[in-house]
Amino acid sequence: MVSRPGSSPDEAVPILPSLKFGVVGIGRIGRRHALNLLRRVPKAKLVCVCSPAQADLEWAKRELARYGVSIFSSFDEMIQFPGLQAVVVSSLTTLHYQHTLESLRRGIHVLCEKPVCHTVDELDGLIELAATNPQVCLMIGFTRRFDESYEEALQKVKSGDYGAPIAFDSQAAEPLSHSEFSHNYFKSCGGIFFDSAIHDIDLSLMFLSTSQPSAGAHASGSVRNTEPLRPRQCFAVGTVSEFTSLRSPAEHASHRGDADNARGVVQFSSGQIASYFNSRTAAAGGGYDNSTDIRCERGKISVNLESRKNRVSVHDSNGVGWRAPDDWYDRYREGFVSEVVEFVDGILDKREFRITLPEVRMGLEIALALQESLEKGGTVWFDESGRRSHREGGIVD
Repeated sequence: MVSRPGSSPDEAVPILPSLKFGVVGIGRIGRRHALNLLRRVPKAKLVCVCSPAQADLEWAKRELARYGVSIFSSFDEMIQFPGLQAVVVSSLTTLHYQHTLESLRRGIHVLCEKPVCHTVDELDGLIELAATNPQVCLMIGFTRRFDESYEEALQKVKSGDYGAPIAFDSQAAEPLSHSEFSHNYFKSCGGIFFDSAIHDIDLSLMFLSTSQPSAGAHASGSVRNTEPLRPRQCFAVGTVSEFTSLRSPAEHASHRGDADNARGVVQFSSGQIASYFNSRTAAAGGGYDNSTDIRCERGKISVNLESRKNRVSVHDSNGVGWRAPDDWYDRYREGFVSEVVEFVDGILDKREFRITLPEVRMGLEIALALQESLEKGGTVWFDESGRRSHREGGIVD
């Protein structure tokens, strides 16, 4: 116990428990996690970071060293830091799986930025490893679940006042950038559904799984509202308007390549549907736009139909206008804090996280299926368990 200055012993307050954290990778998102852990997560203590990039190490020396944070140029060194209890994995996406796997093997809690891995088999291995040691926690960072607007929308859906959710529709458009980073990233990130739309896929699972329409007339059948949410089929289409390097060479006629604008549609076994539009080419300077509609049996709930950075509006001779968020981090800044707070509280209080590993698995399976449909054409089917059908690889032209 500790007493406040000038207080009596009766006013003593308990010392808050805390977890010693490391951040793996301190690039554009890892830096934000590091600063949040330092300043905004009361039960966390940032003790170490690592990156092989010289620019990242120099940033850490300027911004973190004065707080006693140890800085390493390799993950293998950092992971051996004495007393390290938890890590945020925000390294290159191609390294997420290996960094997460090694941390779990050492008994270290992991909050990993998506994607935690690139295949369902790899994720199954991580889930199995986590299950063998229930004292070690694994959480995947789908930040939008922790945004206060989506949290309020979810409570409205859960209330039942509007009936069961029937359809989910989202659109996300990030400002066009022809930077070298953007060109290189889009070519190596795994595709627009795997990299970007997977956030909206995760939201659709969150909303549509709250309840399902009662048995009745559906175009493709119906299920009782007690059945779990399972995908039945999906397809995707897309186009390339700016990043022509995403197209496959003409000689690869069976493989269309990725897209910088794409839409995917999923039908679930319940008859519920989800649609995701994603764009890399929104008007430069127009800010980041991400909106969602959840259509229920007796109403519709919408989030962020007018993309606003804040509550300021300007009225002048041009009409009425406002500023949109600069980018995805600007829009979901507070969610990045809230997800780490939940991660810490879940570990210390032994509570379940709001996003489960089976949900992460389903989201990954859907994202990979949509990406395959986009690149190869055709519809991807799922079996009765909600897993990819093995008939013709799951693709039907």
